[in-house]
Amino acid sequence: MDGRKWVVVELRDDGARFEHDPFNPDSDDGTVLDERMRDMQFCRQRVAKYGGELTIESAYGSGTRYTMTLPDHD
Repeated sequence: MDGRKWVVVELRDDGARFEHDPFNPDSDDGTVLDERMRDMQFCRQRVAKYGGELTIESAYGSGTRYTMTLPDHD
């Protein structure tokens, strides 16, 4: 990264994957985001407020990986 120390938290599950990108409302062909996707947007905004990043990787049959990266403020 940029020379700073970072804290990385990664969660994985093998459940149903996201049908659409929860951070991009246009990925759902203009359909209003459901509650779960709005919650993920909120989480991403909160993490970004502290200089971090929240990513989601999801693939059919492989589950989902959530990764939160925050700067370490010793």
